[in-house]
Amino acid sequence: MSDFEQGLINEYRGEIGILAVKTSTGEDVAERVKKSVIRHCEHFRIIKSSQPQRNLEAYRSALNFAGIQTHETQPQVRQTFEYALSVCPAEL
Repeated sequence: MSDFEQGLINEYRGEIGILAVKTSTGEDVAERVKKSVIRHCEHFRIIKSSQPQRNLEAYRSALNFAGIQTHETQPQVRQTFEYALSVCPAEL
């Protein structure tokens, strides 16, 4: 059993990133982000090849890092990552 699924974490962070970019055109993606985060966390609960809580922790770290690394000229993108992190539970 591996500690966490890095590829899956990257895929899910990328999915939130795609939604975040849509905010640049004024699209409201909050509900879609929330539903995605819920779906991602549900998937972490059922994964058998790694530790669910470690997947969640890695996911939260990836969301946080993506928000921090977002350029200051893209505040909507940063806010989307921050929102995703805010609706993501700290524990499964």
